[in-house]
This record gives sequence, C-alpha cells and structure tokens, in this order.
Amino acid sequence: STQNTLTVGVEVLECIAELDKKCEKPEVYLDENGDEKPWLESSFKLSRHVNNRVLDMVKTQMDYMKKRMTRRIEWRLEQASLMLANFPRGAPMRSKEFDAAGIDGMQLHFYPAGYDTSMQGMCSLFLSAPQGCTLRCSLQIGAEKKDVNHTFDTTGLCGKLNYMRFEWCFDKEDDCVIISLDIHEAHVDLVAKVSHPPPVAVGVRSFPKEAQPLIPLGSTMKLTRYADSLPDVLREVKILPSLWAGKNRFELDVKVSGGLKPLKDTKKGRPKSGGFAGRRSPSSPLLR
Repeated sequence: STQNTLTVGVEVLECIAELDKKCEKPEVYLDENGDEKPWLESSFKLSRHVNNRVLDMVKTQMDYMKKRMTRRIEWRLEQASLMLANFPRGAPMRSKEFDAAGIDGMQLHFYPAGYDTSMQGMCSLFLSAPQGCTLRCSLQIGAEKKDVNHTFDTTGLCGKLNYMRFEWCFDKEDDCVIISLDIHEAHVDLVAKVSHPPPVAVGVRSFPKEAQPLIPLGSTMKLTRYADSLPDVLREVKILPSLWAGKNRFELDVKVSGGLKPLKDTKKGRPKSGGFAGRRSPSSPLLR
C-alpha cells in the first residue's frame, strides 16, 4: 500500500474453550473440635463452544427446505398472439431453470408451433430434469391438464408431443399463456462409481516368470433421496419470469420482429379455468 504497511486479519468461525481448575487446599482446615480434617480434592470444569457460522448454516437449511416445499411452478407467457410468427415449428421457448421438490436444475420447454414430429397445429410441452430423478407430476396449459410419470435415466426431456391446439391454450382477452407444473411425488437416485486399483507393491515377485497384472476393482454407491407429498398448508408456489423474447436469442433463424411491445398488466385476472389448490406464499422466491 501507499503507507508501506501489511494488514493481517483473522476471522474466527468456530472455537472451543475449556477450563479445568482444581480447588486449592486451604492452609488450615479444622473441624468443630479443632482437629485437622482430611481435605477432599475437587475440581471445576467449564467448556464453551462458539460457532459464528450458525446464520449461514441456518440460511442454507432454509433454502433447502424452501426447495422441498415448492411443489407448484407457474409460468406466464405474454403476447401469445405473436408466438407463432416468432417461434415457428421446432423453435422452443425455455423457462428459467428452477428447483422444486428437492430437485435442482429443472426447466420447462414450450413449443407454440409444435415439436419437429408433432401434428400440424398442435403445441408441445416438455419438462427437463437431471439424470437419476423420478417424477410423478402433472403439466397444465390453461384448463387442460395431463399427467406425467417418468424416470430420467439420462438427462433429457419428457412431456406431451401433441398437447393441444395452440389457439385453445391462451385467453384472447389477456393474450397470455399460463403453464403450470404440479409435482406430486419425486425422488432422486445419486449413483457414484469408483475404481479401486491395488497398491503398487501388490503382486510383485522375483520369480523368473512375471506375475499376472492385477485388475482394478470397481464399486458403485447409490443414494436415494425422497420428496414425499406435502399438505396444502406447506406448499409453496414459484413464479417464473414471463419475458420470453430473450429465451431464443441463440437461434439465428428465430428472432422477434419489430421489437418487443409493452407487456400487459400481470395483475389482471387469470382465465376462469386456471385455478389451483395450494397456498401462495409472499416469500416464494422469484427466479431472476
């Protein structure tokens, strides 16, 4: 620095202090008759534990509990009347990645004009999740709900190829598409494979004939994490961002023509058929 000084700091995250003190024997220890009494040895012990990381640990656990309690995801897409013109067949609209029911890295994929192999005029909706998770859930567009039960052996997509006709999935007054995901049950299988090579000195002999080389042994460790169903009182609802134009910025053949128009007021009422059971918490995290 300019003052030619070096500053060294220490941050104490956790410490344990112990005190072990023996009681000192008095010089004269007499009984009622004036005779010297035997001294009984005694000691005093004190242990104090201070942890300055409690707040961070509590925040981590609270975030994890919020992920487990989030069972409903809502995705509101504005300007539905412009989707077919800006997202042709095979062009997806992808939501922000979100965490729910204890599973990280899930994402919704909506094809307004349908997937490459879908029927003409039908839209497609898929859900992507990490490898090893099993979901029993339901996907909903407007009033149309479809159940999905799938195990992701590899990271990929699952959902409905021919979900419904696009003109039936949005309200023409609000000009928006409301997509929701309800997770009923979920569990994740975490598998780790490890190779155990033998020590270098094992199998070495001084015989004229060389020893047969040893083959490393392998092992597999499997961990299953369950997310059971929750009562409606503990259910959390997560709202995904509704701005959709930036989701497709890496595809050169699909661009928004004429720029973005102002979004409509999101406080307007939903379609009458798009109700849901559960509690909307004011503390539900927003994905930004």
